Amino acid sequence: MQKGPSAASRTATDDHWSQARRIASELDKVLDGSAPRRSAIARVAAELRLSTRQIYNLLARYRDDRTVTVLLPRTGNTRRKRLPSKIEEIIAATLREQWLVLEAPPLAPVIAEIRARCEEAGLRPPSYITVARRIPALFTPEEIAKKRSANPKHLHRLRPRPGYIHAPRPLDVCQIDHTPTDINFVE
Repeated sequence: MQKGPSAASRTATDDHWSQARRIASELDKVLDGSAPRRSAIARVAAELRLSTRQIYNLLARYRDDRTVTVLLPRTGNTRRKRLPSKIEEIIAATLREQWLVLEAPPLAPVIAEIRARCEEAGLRPPSYITVARRIPALFTPEEIAKKRSANPKHLHRLRPRPGYIHAPRPLDVCQIDHTPTDINFVE
């Protein structure tokens, strides 16, 4: 009942496959209902050295398809977006129009506008933190600097500077950062 190889199956190692097969065989025993559900899950958790919560989560993923590929470890840092695409579009458009400008306005009024647009469209408005976390995903630091700076030379501060500071002897190069501190001289 297994389907063809997917992107997840191509990147999985043999160890991941054997572990997923072992979990699948144990979950099949739970789903077949030969023993009471709670005791079967406790037995599987002890057998696989996982918590019962993890077994319930694996069972929820495995119950629909009953394929081993759904039990493979999830790879990559990309998470499934929880907001509908329409809200994502409103956030991106409003941030691009009102926040990514030369004057650099505060974020709170822009978020108020995003919430108003979402309510106007009949959608649930996102929270402040949700919008704030979208900014690094939508715009690179270079893009923000380009839009917010009238002087293109300011982009140089964001780029890496090649080279190395060579000091043949200790204390040949000293850098001072003007941080206030107490200095005690000892003779």
